[in-house]
Amino acid sequence: MKNRFVHLLHATLRKLIPSLILIYNLPLLGQESGRIIGTILDNHGNPMVAAEISIPSLEIGTTTRANGEFEIKSVPKGDYTVRIDYLGFQTRQISAVRVRSGETTQMVDVRMSPKLLAMNETIVTANRRPKSLTDISSGANLVNAEIIQQRNAKTSAEALREETGIFIQKTNHGGGSAIIRGLSSNRIVILVDGIRLNNSTYRLGNHQYLTTVDYQMLSKIEVVRGPTSALYGSDALGGAINLVTEDPRTKSADGWTGGYRGNGRYASADGEKTGRAQAWAANGRLAVAAGFSYKNFGDLRRGGNSNNPLLENSTDGLRQSPSGFSAYDADAKLVYHLDEQQNVMLAWQFAEQIEVPRYDKYESGSSILWQYTPQKRQLAYARYRSDHDLGFVRNLQATASFNRQQEGRLTQDDASSNIERERDDVKTYGLNLQMGSVWGAQVLSYGLDIYQDQVASAAFVRAADGDVETQTLRGRFPDDATYRSMGVFVQDEVYLNQRLIVNGGLRYSRFDTEFTLPFDPEAAANLGDVDLSFGAFTGSVGLLYKASENITVMTNAAQAFRAPNLSDLSKLGESKGSTFEVPNTELDPERMTSLDFGIRYNGESFSGELVGYVAQISDLLASVDATFRGSDVIVSGGDTLKVKHKANTGEGFIRGFESRVQVRFDKAWSVYGNLSFSYGQNTTLDEPIGKMPPLFGVAGIRWQQADWSAESYLRFAGKQDRLSADDLDDDRIPPGGTPAWQTWNIRGDYRLGDQLRISAGIENVLDLNYREHGSGINGSGRNFIIGLALTN
Repeated sequence: MKNRFVHLLHATLRKLIPSLILIYNLPLLGQESGRIIGTILDNHGNPMVAAEISIPSLEIGTTTRANGEFEIKSVPKGDYTVRIDYLGFQTRQISAVRVRSGETTQMVDVRMSPKLLAMNETIVTANRRPKSLTDISSGANLVNAEIIQQRNAKTSAEALREETGIFIQKTNHGGGSAIIRGLSSNRIVILVDGIRLNNSTYRLGNHQYLTTVDYQMLSKIEVVRGPTSALYGSDALGGAINLVTEDPRTKSADGWTGGYRGNGRYASADGEKTGRAQAWAANGRLAVAAGFSYKNFGDLRRGGNSNNPLLENSTDGLRQSPSGFSAYDADAKLVYHLDEQQNVMLAWQFAEQIEVPRYDKYESGSSILWQYTPQKRQLAYARYRSDHDLGFVRNLQATASFNRQQEGRLTQDDASSNIERERDDVKTYGLNLQMGSVWGAQVLSYGLDIYQDQVASAAFVRAADGDVETQTLRGRFPDDATYRSMGVFVQDEVYLNQRLIVNGGLRYSRFDTEFTLPFDPEAAANLGDVDLSFGAFTGSVGLLYKASENITVMTNAAQAFRAPNLSDLSKLGESKGSTFEVPNTELDPERMTSLDFGIRYNGESFSGELVGYVAQISDLLASVDATFRGSDVIVSGGDTLKVKHKANTGEGFIRGFESRVQVRFDKAWSVYGNLSFSYGQNTTLDEPIGKMPPLFGVAGIRWQQADWSAESYLRFAGKQDRLSADDLDDDRIPPGGTPAWQTWNIRGDYRLGDQLRISAGIENVLDLNYREHGSGINGSGRNFIIGLALTN
């Protein structure tokens, strides 16, 4: 009681004394005084509401209004130090602020710097504008270029597999599909520089599209865990992944400068040889950069230390053959600064994976030939950005894009069967407009996204001993199909005070598709021309409360949906495991409502986060038994394939948690870990939701000095035996479920000045034979890795 009274008395006097001093000096202030006005901005240029502005020597001050502006009246003439305080930002003191009698002293656009804590890095994807990770109300990951280099991963997908809440599945050695909160594939939206990579042929089964983006050209990977449909529309049920490529930078002075960078990597488990060369040049206004990568992967060796016979079916001893392939990537980017606040950017990317075997088809004996060929991706875009204050509009970004993805399949069941070739070519034209405004205490981001897919699809067949191909009735998708999407969105952040931020989002999305299912004389029904439309409003509300300098509490409620795409509606052909998929145009969008709650601690020696979530899904889309040409099976070569199609199977829920922790003992030593779990149930069918990962995580210890680093860590996952009916038909999952596993790994790197970096590591030191749940190929056995990076 006594302590409470003392605390109350101290607080009262603290507020009263400055007022008494001001009253005492009123005669002087009225005669020879001026005023100070100004605007306080954060490190991204956003106004800071309720920042504390004071003149310590006079013990007077004020706070900023919603637009970041402040005014201190009746300041005696003289020179003063002005102090600015804001929770989570470094205190700033500006000296020699001169006040003259009867005049106004202006402090223009004073910028504050965040405190240099572990998570103070910028992420754009969560709010469609730059924000510190500490100010994000949803679960998020940021993998910057330094972390990507430290992990020395094979692909962009593998660069994410140590992240909190992200599980990576691999259908083949060239694959890599992220699973977030139990959802994957076309239930996660993938962006490249903010442009949608997802198109209307993305399948519900796991895929390899994430690996077609070369990790060596990235400046960072941003991930938002949980529904983001209010910002990005369809597919964003599980979250959003944004792969951000590096921008060339102009120099501050006139004249040209330039440089180069070279990377190389070798891995023993598959004989991987990867190399990249990049060069850039810049002057005061213009910067250009271009790069080229080549990758060659051999057949992957699995681990030899095994206690599960169901995972010991590799085709060539410990070698999983064929699984090797080659790939190359090329990219170029140009940035021209019209002035200090506006620029134009032109970018181009190309990637090709050559003859990628789908290994599980060989191991099961169902095929003697099964390759993805070609596997190509091409992206070109032009972007204009302005930070000029146009009144209500504070910033503007417009992007026009062209994205082309080509995927082919070459298959043969046995030596006497026909060779079948499929080719899908999807051209996507995009237009994005995004603006930002400040309105009172609100920071607004709003705009529109428009995309149109033009799909070309064909299939051909020739005899095993023949040279002449014959085109079949149709390809995997209807030829000349179109799929259009349009969305308008607004995101509103309200800064109620220094501690409390509320954000809300709203989006309307519409989808239209037209295609023709060719007449099939053997089919029971022929639909002919199909014209479908889907639309939805989705919203989100989030709250972030900064309980202290280190503790943040956050909660989110969000809606999400996924409109049926061409893969759901019209796919015809062999699918995962031993299944054959047929069209079904009687589908409704999947819808989800999610609620999560989390707490985050971010300190100098300790940081951590715990997020729990629950999501309710309706009109859940899944593969179910069907018939084709009057039969529920199709005989292909020596295999019998079960006929399936997509259908709305009812309602379900997913709940789980994501956690991470890092403890720094001193500047050199730290330990870290993360643990994630999802539990999904289709309540209508009374069975698990398919493809749900088991409990998984990472634990490690790290030592780092200025030029050296070393790390030892475990990757692990529990057993997954909660399988849906669809999972049970997938021969990539062993009978009884996928066994638990854990691998011990070590790595380190050394910097020789600013120019040379040497990385080395051993993955799976104990040579464990394991398979990540849902994958079609086992993980690598003991794998010696070395990497070099040279910069000038």
